[in-house]
Amino acid sequence: GGNMIRYMDFSKNPRMDSIPMCANKLDSVNISNNPNLVTISFSKSQLTSLDISNCENLMDITVNYNKMGTEEVDQVISDLLDAIIKKNKRDGIFEIHHNAVPSAQGLEKVEIMINQYGWKVITDKE
Repeated sequence: GGNMIRYMDFSKNPRMDSIPMCANKLDSVNISNNPNLVTISFSKSQLTSLDISNCENLMDITVNYNKMGTEEVDQVISDLLDAIIKKNKRDGIFEIHHNAVPSAQGLEKVEIMINQYGWKVITDKE
């Protein structure tokens, strides 16, 4: 029983603006190159990797309770910060807690999101 799909590639869906996919068995998701995507939710899943590169309008990202390691968490943070800076996106919400703790560099980028762009960000600390 249950959903046995493990990988999903949403990278060729430029008109999509929302992907609500909570509580599934996905371990890898590619949503890169979706310029209209505003909201994604993959909480309580099995994600070990998430590609959000070139998603310039993301404002609500919920990927808590997954299985991403520090390197993967850092990559999501880095891709999101790139988009925030490029489009001057303010006051978004980013939840990536209950994954690995970001590196010191990742946490510095989180501080930029919070302090310079007014984002609400929840990560694990230690």
